[in-house]
Amino acid sequence: MKHTRQIALICLPLSLLVVLALGCGGNSSAPGRLSGTVRLDGAPVTGGMIVVHTKIGTMQGPISPSGSYTITDIPAGEWKVTVDTEALNPDAKKATAGVYQKKGMSPPPSAAPQGGSLGTYVAIPSDYRAEKSTPLTVTVTTGSTTYNPELKSK
Repeated sequence: MKHTRQIALICLPLSLLVVLALGCGGNSSAPGRLSGTVRLDGAPVTGGMIVVHTKIGTMQGPISPSGSYTITDIPAGEWKVTVDTEALNPDAKKATAGVYQKKGMSPPPSAAPQGGSLGTYVAIPSDYRAEKSTPLTVTVTTGSTTYNPELKSK
């Protein structure tokens, strides 16, 4: 009987510590998965990158030719979102190549990932490319979150 009481006195504080360490409402900073479709005036954005700006840095994912994307391991919270398609802009590529050509240098290799491309260029308003000016925000939750950003032309 005495042993039972001693064990109970030891186990009770330990179990309280475990409960406090784990918390009661789940882990709000656990990573989430974000996916959806990026559209400009109702039509899919057919390439580029979508970027989520979190407190621990940026998380990004490529936008497919159908406009869909998936980004994993994003901390739960409310974050700014930017979309950038300029890496696909043929005019920007020509301008960059011209600068290198004038200097007698070869341009750097394409920024496209190995085994594929970033898609087809769609011009979007510059506000969507910068964290300070983007109107896009998303609330990421633990598990899966669907977010379909709707961009508007000016």
